[in-house]
Amino acid sequence: MIETEFHFLLCCTMYKELRVKYLGNTPWPTLHMFECLMSTKSSKILLNIAKFIKDAYVLRDNSLVS
Repeated sequence: MIETEFHFLLCCTMYKELRVKYLGNTPWPTLHMFECLMSTKSSKILLNIAKFIKDAYVLRDNSLVS
């Protein structure tokens, strides 16, 4: 299955804990929310997105090895 950026960042249950940690609670993800995150000028939000992506890839790699 090919994973979209929207699904990866806002929907995938595998990354729920990381999403809450870095992006806060997103009870109902929308394309508008995704567009806002991807176009933000906030360095704090951008840093949190980067941390989320890094930790999500580590989690994914660890789950593939197990």
